[in-house]
This record gives sequence, structure tokens and C-alpha cells, in this order.
Amino acid sequence: MSRHKQQTSGPVRGLAFLGAAVALFALVGVGWAHFGHRTGDATLLHSGSEVTVGLDATAPQSLDIRSVQGKELDQALIGNVYETLVGRDQNNKLVPSIAKSWDVSKDGLNYTFTLNPDMRFANGDALDSTDVVYSLQQIVNKNYVGAEDLTGLKSVKNPDTSTVQIALSTPNPRLLRTLSSRAGIVYDSASSVNYTKQAAGSGPFTVHSFEPGNSIVFTRNPLYWKQQAASSQMTLRYFDSAGTLNTAMKNGEIQLAVLRPSDSPKPFQGSKKYSVSKGLTTSKVTLALNNSSDSIFSDERARSAVRYILDNEAITKSQPNAASVLNGPISPLEPGYDDLSAIFPAQP
Repeated sequence: MSRHKQQTSGPVRGLAFLGAAVALFALVGVGWAHFGHRTGDATLLHSGSEVTVGLDATAPQSLDIRSVQGKELDQALIGNVYETLVGRDQNNKLVPSIAKSWDVSKDGLNYTFTLNPDMRFANGDALDSTDVVYSLQQIVNKNYVGAEDLTGLKSVKNPDTSTVQIALSTPNPRLLRTLSSRAGIVYDSASSVNYTKQAAGSGPFTVHSFEPGNSIVFTRNPLYWKQQAASSQMTLRYFDSAGTLNTAMKNGEIQLAVLRPSDSPKPFQGSKKYSVSKGLTTSKVTLALNNSSDSIFSDERARSAVRYILDNEAITKSQPNAASVLNGPISPLEPGYDDLSAIFPAQP
């Protein structure tokens, strides 16, 4: 994928992380600038430009990110429409977002977040610590998606408009990462929108229209508290296969296509009209062995034998969309990753 010295503006979110291994760019003067924190650079978008993105993904039937499971709403809304207390960069590292900084006590029980000044939601309402406390209360009390990750919460307070204090009853080393996901979304406490069709966020885009099962149209949020998005409008269209995506690209219906991790990029790589970019995801293919007492794999030697028989390197090389061997449950994009590939090398 080509790199450009020009700066594209506005935040972007994680298709490479959240479920797409390959992005394709049509060389038509517009490209991907604000959708996918972890997909990298793209062709420069000019002010006022519009871009249509096609995804091989299941189309959302509702925009209510509070209660609807699935990665599709995370893909579409987090970072574009909604912002989280803590953010993540293209390498899945924690970075400032609504909170510009934070401090953690030595015992891991007390977190103090300092918020950015002069933040606003898309409807013009001020965004301050009251909204953060309200959002966390709503997530826990109404058991929204992500509430299960907010373990050990003792209290959430806002001593002033720019400070949020979270106290835990027991340490939760994943709290900051949890607050960079759905559980960390900050909602407008004064809004009464219909969340199934609309949104009340503070991100660089607002939801202009939504056609369940088909598409979402976003328009630039002129009140965004950080740098304005370069594109004035972005449309997400959902397709049922990589083949239909390819047809839409050829017909000029979309300017960018995002594949599932399981899709092969080969059908797109033969055309000079496309620029193909690959990125890592946290998607994994695993082999599970039944180690119950009535199984031969209850014997550790049998499990070890199978692991020695499998040539993971050869399997990886044979798959066009495979990135690396993982002899463990964690990917390189996740905290705590360690390369364990040498523990069971192939020894048929």
C-alpha cells in the first residue's frame, strides 16, 4: 500500500483489528481516511469529498450499541460516532481520548482521569465528567454490553467537571483496556434520541441515515471538538461475500472494500486499478483437543504428540490470509503476547 506525505485528518477506527485483514483502495482520488484506527494510511481525502465503503460483513439491524451484540457496531460507530474514555492507536496501544491523562494508585484500586477541556457532543451539548459518570452508571445498572468487564467497581465520582475518579474493591488490570471498548463509551446524559436509529455521540461523524440490513450514512460533525474530518460524508454498505464486493468495486459503486479475515485477497490483486493493503487482526484459528476422562487426549502425552505432528509453519504458508503461527491464545495485537512458537516445533 502506498504511503503519502500529505496528512489526512480525523480519527479512524479498527477494521484491521476488529475483523478485516485486507483493505482495497480504488485509485480514484478518494480513499479511506477516517474509518479504522488500525488500517494505516490512505489516499488523501479533500474537504467536501464523499466516500462509499463496502464491507463483507453482517449488516446491523439496529444502531443501539448499548444492547446489540456483535463487532459490526463497534466497527461502524466507535471512533466515528462514539468516543471512549480511553482510546487505542493503530497498534492497539492505549492512548488518550476523552481523557487526556490518567493516574493509577500503587495498589491498583484508584484511577483518576483528567478530561480534555471544551468537548461537545454533536448536538452541541457540553461533554464533561457528569456524562462520564452517567455513562458508567447506565452501563452497569442496565447491564449494557461490556458491563461484565467492569468488575470490582466500588464507586465512580466527579469532584469537578474535568475529573473522574474510579475506585475498585479489587484490582482489575484490564480496566483501562475495558474503558477503550463499549464499556468506555461516553453518552450524552441530556439526550433522548432513539438509539436504534440514531446516535448521541461526540465523534467526528454523526448518523445521517440508517437502512437496517443494508447501509449507514455518516456526515461530518461540524462541532467536533478535535480536528474536523476531511470527508464530508461516508457511507457504509454491507455485502454478503467478497465476490459481490469485487463486483461493486468494478462497477464504481464503492471506493473501498474491506474483507473478512477469512476472505482471500487474490481476486483483487490482479488489477492495477486497486491498491491492496493487509493488516493484522486478532482473529485466530485454533485446534481444541477433548481432554475429558473418556478421551485419549486426557493423556498429556497424546496431546503433545498431536502438537508435534502438526506443522504450523506449513499450514500458515498454505493459507493466503494467514499472518503468523500462534502457539497460544493471544495475538500480537493483544496485551501480554509472547511468542510461544518454539515450544512445540514440528517433529513428525
